[in-house]
Amino acid sequence: MTVFEQSEIRKKFVGTNFMTPDVIKYGKSKNGKYIYEVAEGRGIKNNLLFAVAVRTKDGLTSVPKLTDIFYKRQDALDYADSL
Repeated sequence: MTVFEQSEIRKKFVGTNFMTPDVIKYGKSKNGKYIYEVAEGRGIKNNLLFAVAVRTKDGLTSVPKLTDIFYKRQDALDYADSL
């Protein structure tokens, strides 16, 4: 994915993730239908969380059935890569 493509995806997620504000990665699903953001932050009990937020490729619609929270960074990255 090019830097430009990542920048365009980033614009669609800005300001949407208050629990996990520190972005690790942006990407597209293998089938091209979705874009995603992998980010980290702290939960209510100050535990480290990793979120994979998924939206339709136009960025307008969140996809809750594919969005998930993880407690290990690698699990979140592996899930995002599997999309």
